[in-house]
Amino acid sequence: MQDIATPLADALSDIDGPPLPLESALAGLTHIRRGAHAPRQALLSAIAWREDITPYLLDEAALAPVDVEARYDAVTDRRSAYFLHTLSFFLLGYFRDPRAYHLLLDYFSSDSELAEELSGEPVGGYLPALLVRCYDGSDRRRLQLMVETEAFHPLFRYSCLRAYHGLALAGRCARAEVVALTRSLLLEALDPGAVYDPFHAWLALAAAELQEPGFDAEIGALFDRGLTHREDQVVVVASKDDIAAIYARPPERIRAEILAEGFFESMVDKICRWYWFQKPDRVRDPAERAVDAFDHDLPFVRAEPKVGRNDPCPCGSGKKYKKCCLQ
Repeated sequence: MQDIATPLADALSDIDGPPLPLESALAGLTHIRRGAHAPRQALLSAIAWREDITPYLLDEAALAPVDVEARYDAVTDRRSAYFLHTLSFFLLGYFRDPRAYHLLLDYFSSDSELAEELSGEPVGGYLPALLVRCYDGSDRRRLQLMVETEAFHPLFRYSCLRAYHGLALAGRCARAEVVALTRSLLLEALDPGAVYDPFHAWLALAAAELQEPGFDAEIGALFDRGLTHREDQVVVVASKDDIAAIYARPPERIRAEILAEGFFESMVDKICRWYWFQKPDRVRDPAERAVDAFDHDLPFVRAEPKVGRNDPCPCGSGKKYKKCCLQ
């Protein structure tokens, strides 16, 4: 397991003055006003207070999606946003705290649809790396179940399969385990009675990243049978060209993407570049924006009052929301 002493020392050397008091560091990570400031001092101070702040971070990470949603919605000033939950996961990942491993799985599996909505790209995009960094060495059967459970959000299932691959890349499990699981998923998807499933496209991506000989033919069969897309899809997750490009990537690039080592080496700087923390009047060059993987208005902020699944649809159709625009 990689020691964090060196990056920790480098991070603390960037603090302008002494670390903020613990309470101030927590406050600086909780509600952040749009463009007011990047939470650099709060993040660096949290790292300095690692032992003292970790229990608070673990408590935050233990919240269910519905509780996190309530905290987001409790912010009445739409120019401010609730960040503590997102930043807690990143700090625990930075610390490689094994107690966060099952908390991550609990959070995303308890209500994977809502968890994906709330977390968006910041946590969801780095979920494989976070799971690998926080892996506690326990039985990997639970991670396998996350991948195999059809009720879960397809992107969450993909992230868990990617995390399994990441564990192999990090030497925490045998590559043969991941290959066997992926092969079984591909064979199941190619069953004669199989029909389109949104997860199939994500499965194709994860399988391609393994660059396993023979998988390319099975992935191609998924596309040929139309199991990875529908005609009415606005966004196509992957194409045959995408799969070919993944097979052509150097293995070290795939490793870097899954484990996100570069991100965590400069995590504070990367987080402080999120668009939410930039001043509203600052117009960034498109090339500069492209470098930032999370060029979004973060985190989740509800633009309008929540509409319940059984409430009348706000479009005025007279139908319930779940039978109308929710579709």
